[in-house]
Amino acid sequence: MSPLILGAVLFAALLHAVWNALIKVSGDRLVVMSVTTATSALLVVPLLLILPPPAPESWPYLGMSALIHSSYMLLLIRAYSHGDFAQVYPLSRGSAPLLTALLGFVLLGEAMTERELLGLLLIVAGILGLGLGRSAGKLSLSRGALIYSLLTGLSIAAYSLIDGTGARLSGNSTSFTVWMFFLDGFLLPLVAFRRRSGAVLITTIKSV
Repeated sequence: MSPLILGAVLFAALLHAVWNALIKVSGDRLVVMSVTTATSALLVVPLLLILPPPAPESWPYLGMSALIHSSYMLLLIRAYSHGDFAQVYPLSRGSAPLLTALLGFVLLGEAMTERELLGLLLIVAGILGLGLGRSAGKLSLSRGALIYSLLTGLSIAAYSLIDGTGARLSGNSTSFTVWMFFLDGFLLPLVAFRRRSGAVLITTIKSV
Protein backbone atom coordinates (compact mmCIF):
# COMPACT_ATOMS: atom_id res chain seq x y z
CA MET A 1 0.00 0.00 0.00
CA SER A 2 1.40 3.38 -1.01
CA PRO A 3 1.92 6.09 1.64
CA LEU A 4 -0.73 8.23 -0.08
CA ILE A 5 -3.40 5.54 0.13
CA LEU A 6 -2.42 4.69 3.71
CA GLY A 7 -2.63 8.34 4.67
CA ALA A 8 -6.06 8.67 3.03
CA VAL A 9 -7.33 5.59 4.88
CA LEU A 10 -6.06 6.86 8.23
CA PHE A 11 -7.53 10.31 7.60
CA ALA A 12 -10.89 8.77 6.72
CA ALA A 13 -10.76 6.72 9.93
CA LEU A 14 -10.07 9.90 11.92
CA LEU A 15 -13.00 11.70 10.30
CA HIS A 16 -15.27 8.75 11.04
CA ALA A 17 -14.28 8.75 14.71
CA VAL A 18 -14.86 12.51 14.92
CA TRP A 19 -18.28 12.10 13.28
CA ASN A 20 -19.24 9.44 15.84
CA ALA A 21 -18.08 11.65 18.69
CA LEU A 22 -20.22 14.52 17.38
CA ILE A 23 -23.22 12.20 17.11
CA LYS A 24 -22.71 11.10 20.71
CA VAL A 25 -22.76 14.66 22.07
CA SER A 26 -25.62 15.84 19.82
CA GLY A 27 -28.84 16.86 21.52
CA ASP A 28 -31.11 15.06 19.04
CA ARG A 29 -29.07 12.36 17.34
CA LEU A 30 -31.85 11.28 15.00
CA VAL A 31 -32.32 14.78 13.61
CA VAL A 32 -28.57 15.36 13.25
CA MET A 33 -28.10 12.09 11.37
CA SER A 34 -31.13 12.83 9.20
CA VAL A 35 -29.79 16.25 8.27
CA THR A 36 -26.38 14.72 7.51
CA THR A 37 -27.76 12.02 5.21
CA ALA A 38 -30.16 14.40 3.47
CA THR A 39 -27.35 16.90 2.88
CA SER A 40 -25.12 14.16 1.46
CA ALA A 41 -27.93 13.12 -0.89
CA LEU A 42 -28.29 16.68 -2.19
CA LEU A 43 -24.54 17.06 -2.70
CA VAL A 44 -24.27 14.00 -4.94
CA VAL A 45 -27.18 14.97 -7.23
CA PRO A 46 -24.86 16.66 -9.80
CA LEU A 47 -22.82 13.45 -10.00
CA LEU A 48 -25.97 11.45 -10.77
CA LEU A 49 -26.34 13.52 -13.94
CA ILE A 50 -22.77 12.85 -15.04
CA LEU A 51 -22.10 9.22 -14.17
CA PRO A 52 -23.69 6.29 -15.98
CA PRO A 53 -26.34 4.43 -13.96
CA PRO A 54 -25.32 1.20 -12.23
CA ALA A 55 -26.11 -2.04 -14.02
CA PRO A 56 -29.64 -3.35 -13.30
CA GLU A 57 -28.15 -6.40 -11.56
CA SER A 58 -26.95 -4.12 -8.76
CA TRP A 59 -30.25 -2.31 -8.13
CA PRO A 60 -31.56 -4.79 -5.54
CA TYR A 61 -28.30 -4.32 -3.64
CA LEU A 62 -28.80 -0.55 -3.68
CA GLY A 63 -32.21 -1.02 -2.09
CA MET A 64 -30.88 -3.39 0.55
CA SER A 65 -27.95 -1.08 1.19
CA ALA A 66 -30.21 1.92 1.85
CA LEU A 67 -32.35 -0.13 4.22
CA ILE A 68 -29.41 -1.53 6.18
CA HIS A 69 -27.56 1.80 6.31
CA SER A 70 -30.64 3.39 7.88
CA SER A 71 -30.94 0.47 10.31
CA TYR A 72 -27.26 0.90 11.20
CA MET A 73 -27.78 4.56 12.06
CA LEU A 74 -30.84 3.82 14.19
CA LEU A 75 -28.95 1.09 16.05
CA LEU A 76 -26.00 3.43 16.56
CA ILE A 77 -28.32 6.04 18.03
CA ARG A 78 -29.69 3.44 20.45
CA ALA A 79 -26.19 2.29 21.36
CA TYR A 80 -25.08 5.83 22.21
CA SER A 81 -28.20 6.32 24.33
CA HIS A 82 -27.08 3.36 26.48
CA GLY A 83 -23.30 3.67 26.53
CA ASP A 84 -20.31 5.98 26.42
CA PHE A 85 -18.48 6.81 23.18
CA ALA A 86 -15.34 5.07 24.48
CA GLN A 87 -17.37 1.86 24.85
CA VAL A 88 -19.78 1.89 21.91
CA TYR A 89 -17.37 2.97 19.18
CA PRO A 90 -14.67 0.32 19.81
CA LEU A 91 -17.22 -2.46 20.34
CA SER A 92 -19.28 -1.70 17.24
CA ARG A 93 -16.34 -1.05 14.93
CA GLY A 94 -14.20 -3.80 16.46
CA SER A 95 -16.82 -6.51 16.10
CA ALA A 96 -17.64 -5.53 12.51
CA PRO A 97 -14.51 -6.97 10.79
CA LEU A 98 -14.89 -10.31 12.54
CA LEU A 99 -18.61 -10.50 11.73
CA THR A 100 -17.88 -9.48 8.13
CA ALA A 101 -15.38 -12.30 7.77
CA LEU A 102 -17.81 -14.82 9.29
CA LEU A 103 -20.73 -13.73 7.12
CA GLY A 104 -18.51 -13.60 4.05
CA PHE A 105 -17.41 -17.18 4.64
CA VAL A 106 -20.90 -18.51 5.41
CA LEU A 107 -22.86 -16.61 2.75
CA LEU A 108 -20.32 -16.01 -0.01
CA GLY A 109 -17.74 -18.73 0.58
CA GLU A 110 -14.94 -16.17 0.94
CA ALA A 111 -12.24 -17.91 2.95
CA MET A 112 -9.27 -16.16 4.52
CA THR A 113 -5.69 -17.39 4.66
CA GLU A 114 -4.18 -18.24 8.03
CA ARG A 115 -2.09 -15.07 7.98
CA GLU A 116 -5.11 -12.91 7.12
CA LEU A 117 -7.16 -14.56 9.86
CA LEU A 118 -4.41 -14.05 12.43
CA GLY A 119 -4.08 -10.39 11.47
CA LEU A 120 -7.83 -9.93 11.68
CA LEU A 121 -8.04 -11.51 15.13
CA LEU A 122 -5.20 -9.33 16.43
CA ILE A 123 -6.84 -6.17 15.12
CA VAL A 124 -10.26 -7.12 16.47
CA ALA A 125 -8.81 -8.08 19.86
CA GLY A 126 -7.01 -4.75 20.09
CA ILE A 127 -10.06 -2.68 19.19
CA LEU A 128 -12.45 -4.63 21.40
CA GLY A 129 -9.91 -4.40 24.21
CA LEU A 130 -10.26 -0.62 24.14
CA GLY A 131 -14.00 -0.81 24.79
CA LEU A 132 -13.96 -3.71 27.22
CA GLY A 133 -10.92 -2.36 29.03
CA ARG A 134 -12.75 0.90 29.55
CA SER A 135 -15.69 -1.04 30.95
CA ALA A 136 -13.45 -2.85 33.40
CA GLY A 137 -12.47 0.50 34.89
CA LYS A 138 -14.70 3.09 36.47
CA LEU A 139 -17.21 3.11 33.62
CA SER A 140 -19.44 0.03 33.63
CA LEU A 141 -20.86 -1.40 30.41
CA SER A 142 -24.62 -1.71 30.46
CA ARG A 143 -26.41 -4.62 28.85
CA GLY A 144 -28.14 -2.28 26.43
CA ALA A 145 -24.86 -0.72 25.32
CA LEU A 146 -23.34 -4.15 24.69
CA ILE A 147 -26.35 -5.48 22.75
CA TYR A 148 -26.82 -2.41 20.57
CA SER A 149 -23.08 -2.07 19.95
CA LEU A 150 -22.91 -5.66 18.69
CA LEU A 151 -26.07 -5.19 16.61
CA THR A 152 -24.47 -2.09 15.14
CA GLY A 153 -21.39 -4.14 14.31
CA LEU A 154 -23.61 -6.75 12.66
CA SER A 155 -25.30 -4.10 10.53
CA ILE A 156 -21.86 -2.79 9.49
CA ALA A 157 -20.88 -6.30 8.43
CA ALA A 158 -24.13 -6.69 6.49
CA TYR A 159 -23.84 -3.46 4.53
CA SER A 160 -20.14 -4.06 3.89
CA LEU A 161 -20.91 -7.34 2.14
CA ILE A 162 -23.95 -5.96 0.31
CA ASP A 163 -22.15 -2.82 -0.83
CA GLY A 164 -19.14 -4.80 -1.99
CA THR A 165 -21.24 -7.28 -3.96
CA GLY A 166 -23.41 -4.53 -5.44
CA ALA A 167 -20.39 -2.46 -6.48
CA ARG A 168 -18.89 -5.45 -8.29
CA LEU A 169 -22.15 -6.10 -10.14
CA SER A 170 -22.75 -2.44 -10.98
CA GLY A 171 -20.05 -2.16 -13.62
CA ASN A 172 -19.08 1.20 -12.12
CA SER A 173 -18.30 1.25 -8.42
CA THR A 174 -18.21 5.06 -8.33
CA SER A 175 -21.72 5.29 -9.74
CA PHE A 176 -22.93 2.66 -7.28
CA THR A 177 -21.44 4.60 -4.37
CA VAL A 178 -23.00 7.88 -5.50
CA TRP A 179 -26.43 6.29 -5.85
CA MET A 180 -25.94 4.70 -2.44
CA PHE A 181 -25.35 8.11 -0.83
CA PHE A 182 -28.35 9.51 -2.69
CA LEU A 183 -30.75 6.79 -1.55
CA ASP A 184 -29.42 6.97 2.02
CA GLY A 185 -30.82 10.49 2.21
CA PHE A 186 -34.47 9.41 2.18
CA LEU A 187 -35.24 6.69 4.71
CA LEU A 188 -33.76 8.20 7.87
CA PRO A 189 -35.34 11.65 7.34
CA LEU A 190 -38.69 9.89 6.83
CA VAL A 191 -38.20 8.08 10.14
CA ALA A 192 -37.35 11.38 11.83
CA PHE A 193 -40.42 13.05 10.34
CA ARG A 194 -42.63 10.21 11.55
CA ARG A 195 -41.19 10.20 15.07
CA ARG A 196 -41.22 13.98 15.39
CA SER A 197 -44.14 16.16 14.42
CA GLY A 198 -43.43 18.34 11.39
CA ALA A 199 -43.27 21.60 13.33
CA VAL A 200 -41.03 20.17 16.04
CA LEU A 201 -38.73 18.62 13.43
CA ILE A 202 -38.33 21.88 11.51
CA THR A 203 -37.64 23.81 14.71
CA THR A 204 -35.07 21.22 15.79
CA ILE A 205 -33.32 21.28 12.40
CA LYS A 206 -32.99 25.08 12.58
CA SER A 207 -31.31 24.76 15.96
CA VAL A 208 -28.80 22.10 14.81
